[in-house]
Amino acid sequence: MMALVTAAFMTSRQALAASPAAGQAAGQSGGSVKVEIGDAGLNPGTVTVSAGTKVEWDNVSNALSHSIAFSDGLSSPTLTPHQKYERTFSTAGSYTYTASNPSQLGVVQVTGSGTGGGGGGGGGGNHGGHTLADLKVTSSHVEVIAPGAVVTYHVVYENDSDDVTALNAVLTVTLPASSTLAASLHHEGGVFTPTTQLGSTLVYSLGNLPARSEGKLDLQVQFAPSLPQEADETLSAQISAANMSGTASGDGSTTEDHQTVEAPRLTLGIHPVGEHGEDNVFRPGSVITYALEYANHSDQATANSVTITLQLPISVTFVSAHKVDGGGQPTVTNVISGNDVLFYIGGLSPEASGRIYAQLRLSDAFTTGQKLAITGRVDSANGTLTGGGHGADDGRVISDTQSISDDRANLFVRLTSTGDGVVSGTQTYKLQFGNSGRLTATNVHLTLNVPSGLTGVTFGNNAPTSFANNIATWSIGTLAGRTIAQPYLITGTIRDTDALTATASITGTSSGGESASDDNSATETEHIVPLQPPFITSPRGTITGPKPAIRGYSYNFGYYFAPVGAQATQTVSVYLSGTQTTPSTLLGTTTVLSNGQWVLTPTTPISIGWHWITATVSTSSRTSPASETSFVVSNTLNIDPDSITRDGYPMGGLNAQVGWAPVHTYTIGMKIVACDTPLTPTLQALYFNAAGLMTSFKNFTATLAQPGTGVVQFKFTTPPAGVPFELYVDYYCPVLATTQVAVATPIRLSPAAASAGLSHLHDCFEALGCTDDPPDPPEPCTYYCIPKPHRPQATDPDGFVFDGEAVRAGATITQSIITNAWVTITQRTSAGTFVAWNGLVSSQANPQYTDSTYPDKVLIPGYYAYLVEPGDYRIQVTADGYLPYDSVILHVVDTPVTLNVPLNRLNGTLRTVNSTARVSVYMPLVER
Repeated sequence: MMALVTAAFMTSRQALAASPAAGQAAGQSGGSVKVEIGDAGLNPGTVTVSAGTKVEWDNVSNALSHSIAFSDGLSSPTLTPHQKYERTFSTAGSYTYTASNPSQLGVVQVTGSGTGGGGGGGGGGNHGGHTLADLKVTSSHVEVIAPGAVVTYHVVYENDSDDVTALNAVLTVTLPASSTLAASLHHEGGVFTPTTQLGSTLVYSLGNLPARSEGKLDLQVQFAPSLPQEADETLSAQISAANMSGTASGDGSTTEDHQTVEAPRLTLGIHPVGEHGEDNVFRPGSVITYALEYANHSDQATANSVTITLQLPISVTFVSAHKVDGGGQPTVTNVISGNDVLFYIGGLSPEASGRIYAQLRLSDAFTTGQKLAITGRVDSANGTLTGGGHGADDGRVISDTQSISDDRANLFVRLTSTGDGVVSGTQTYKLQFGNSGRLTATNVHLTLNVPSGLTGVTFGNNAPTSFANNIATWSIGTLAGRTIAQPYLITGTIRDTDALTATASITGTSSGGESASDDNSATETEHIVPLQPPFITSPRGTITGPKPAIRGYSYNFGYYFAPVGAQATQTVSVYLSGTQTTPSTLLGTTTVLSNGQWVLTPTTPISIGWHWITATVSTSSRTSPASETSFVVSNTLNIDPDSITRDGYPMGGLNAQVGWAPVHTYTIGMKIVACDTPLTPTLQALYFNAAGLMTSFKNFTATLAQPGTGVVQFKFTTPPAGVPFELYVDYYCPVLATTQVAVATPIRLSPAAASAGLSHLHDCFEALGCTDDPPDPPEPCTYYCIPKPHRPQATDPDGFVFDGEAVRAGATITQSIITNAWVTITQRTSAGTFVAWNGLVSSQANPQYTDSTYPDKVLIPGYYAYLVEPGDYRIQVTADGYLPYDSVILHVVDTPVTLNVPLNRLNGTLRTVNSTARVSVYMPLVER
């Protein structure tokens, strides 16, 4: 991998040289500068002085002697510990030198003619009376660094100054640690020999560099045949001059070119196989086959001298082996040393793999149940060993352990269950059994204790020999060795809310006795969810007519929990709650539909005023706790509350608690009962600000008005998010042939009757004498006056998937449902992150398919339904022939959330259907 990095390259010497105060000594003509020679290096390593300045070297070592050799040929005498050496530099230039023991490289930069002074400054400043040059250096290479590779580094240096020549420029290059210099070439051709070379550090005297000039040095570097694994091989370079602006980190005068050595990544796995039809039974004296699978997962580096060692127990001997070549590798060589087998693979190319089949013979001395451990080890001259086994050596050791079996019979039984998990649901047990031994078992008997909480138990095509007191017994007779029987399926209907526990066992005999086994019995326990109260969706906190349609759904039906299967009939009973002295009145009973929904219309009117109703759901053996809601009844409404629909679905009366998507068009339908033929019906929307003041309004004329029926329909488009609104219906009722009476009926609160069609409208509460709040619920009294249960927190996103183009062309949603859509619900797990919701937490499927047969527990064509805990969710839908759909965030709290999904056709008019989160509002008053 090629790396081009322009970053700070600073050795300890250069770090000290970054400024006159930190490590680059500076001096004036006639003055002096001191350099310490220590055991660990020079301090400072670079000094900048004016011409005529004296530099003094002090050997501060307590034990080592040093000598100094300059690039201009001069040298010092040997300096014993604490001896000093002085030299005065009269001529400007760059003087490199080495200090011995150990070898250390230093530089003295001499500037000016002895009249200037001072150290480095910022670009454009003065240094020794000269304007400063701005020098830059970069390095790059394209070849991959690998063992033995030759890599060419391109070192580019330049003087960025507009008009300042860099004086006595020096380029210092340090080669990567595992490399040597093969060639040093100038970009204009020819060899460019370094002025000084100390180990891997090269110093080039560049002379004077004119303003706006550059040069390039090509260094061919030979890497060692063996490189450290994952080593960081770095070439660093620095450029300096007598009059440059500085050598600080980040000023461009230093650079580093990094690359991590790509190393092979080897893996090894071992496991027993039956390659040529062998049964691979681990029994005394048998021959077994092991597969050794190896691979090099690097995409660049070749693994050298790869070997695999198979370490065998003393009682196991090597028989033979052959190799399935991977990447054209040579045939395996087997070298047996002690009880180990060595397989020589040789070189393994990038992304190459192979497999060895080794046959091993087990000693007759093995005993039944004894553990047999076979260990494999992969080694390489240069690879990063990443095998996935156990033990030391960073995963290079891979183990497989098997148990020694024998030839006797070995009976086993397994018991698993699936079911609805609710009372009246279905529970199915799967009973599996067999003989894993080699000899035939006789007199085999299979027994299942069926839980007493199941009724209507059936056994499919495998009727038991006897079934009494919930114990089923099958007389199997003989069961051959190496036999797994077809499983038995036992099904029943759940009648109890307690845990269901089933147990199974198998017995039999064999001429050699049965192998010791812990698989002769099995137990399965299923905890049953108690019968949940029904949920009442409408009316809830609404103003409705004297015979309201009471609607809801059952939590206990397969619609939410159960897979496809038999369901006991569920009956919902609805009561009108009374007081402590007046018992509740049964309003009626109704059967839960196949989709879990139910609807009940009272046969007798409910009196005017506030009322509480309760509802329970029953099966043949259980009755749930009760759920409840309240509403107010008026018999003087101008609009039939049961007739109010949105996009074809009942809203549950006036002021129903529903959600609205911003900037979305809804079809609002209703029946005006004040007159058969209302004239010029208009839906008026009033808009409010956050303080509750009305700011504007908009009228929506009727798109449908059926004479003589009072049925009208409007297309209503909601305002942007965050804008509260109220809806009213304005219309005229014909009174006389020449007179019309204007009636304004707010949907938010319906008025009382108007006297002679001309009097003012009154608020419902004033007309009924109601307070602002409903009365408290009645106290518990008799067996049918049930205390309020804890309401489940989970609620739904649900809805239909339909063809949006068809609906926009005039079809209804019911006529346009799509039955080949996949619907997935995702849940927010963190900010900006949504993942697929785990439907298993409530025994649901995710995703769901919108046909009527797919076993996702939702069998209504075109319909999806989930029951999720409170949180933020998105609905995603895909279907062949349609554009994919992704909803905005749905905020699920504790009220139903319905989202009908319109899909746009691929070959139709493409439109963006904006759908956003439902808000908790009262139809049509947004909470404010």
